[in-house]
Amino acid sequence: MFGGFYGGSDSEINDSIEKYEPSENSWIKLTISLKTPLWACTAVAISDHEIVILGGKNKNRNCEGYLFDVEEKKLTAFPSMN
Repeated sequence: MFGGFYGGSDSEINDSIEKYEPSENSWIKLTISLKTPLWACTAVAISDHEIVILGGKNKNRNCEGYLFDVEEKKLTAFPSMN
């Protein structure tokens, strides 16, 4: 899970990256975070270890894009979509 919105103001947009652990039936927060807080984005796996994160909203801009390497826990920003 990438980012999220848990309230009614811009300060309640988060930058967390979490993964679901089926064996524990729980979400685990990773030590890496998004570059900026983001919500309403979409994500799609393009390989066994890469996820593309696109769109979303935050208090400063929209339409961000990232490539997340699951194995290396590395987040790379795409050029601006604005």
